[in-house]
Amino acid sequence: MLNRIQINRTVVDEPLLKEIRMYLVPMWMKIGLIVLAVILAGIAFFAYSNSQLTVCLVALILAALCIFAIFYMAYSRGREAVNMTNGEAIYTMIFQRDGIAVHNVNAGTNSKIPYENVKRLVETKNTYTIIAKGNQFVLLRKDVLKVTPAQLVEFLKDKDTKIKRWIKTK
Repeated sequence: MLNRIQINRTVVDEPLLKEIRMYLVPMWMKIGLIVLAVILAGIAFFAYSNSQLTVCLVALILAALCIFAIFYMAYSRGREAVNMTNGEAIYTMIFQRDGIAVHNVNAGTNSKIPYENVKRLVETKNTYTIIAKGNQFVLLRKDVLKVTPAQLVEFLKDKDTKIKRWIKTK
């Protein structure tokens, strides 16, 4: 059992941020917009079957705007993260007893994410990303992670996180 995990140097660059940007949009927002788009598509179908083409066209346009909003938010959140790192940033992270301490080497700033604020753990092709409340996230590159995914999951399960779905480990 691990008491703490330390990642001494991880470089976060634009391609990695582009890889995770869809996960930076809150799940409730994505679900709400998708449900709204489906309802509007249903209204459009109903209006088309009743020969109300104007209502059908308006509903289809609104449904398309809902889907567009999801992708726009993902793009803007990803762009915001890229701008905050100025294209590339170097971080040191320590998973302590009470939270994740993050040190931005470039800016010389420190922040701490309490485990009770951690909501999701997401695996992408090159990263494990921990997403917390308040648009905070910790990006862990797979190539610099010194523990196995199973050890990381086991460590986080022992903490007071709000993670409901865990990544599959072998």
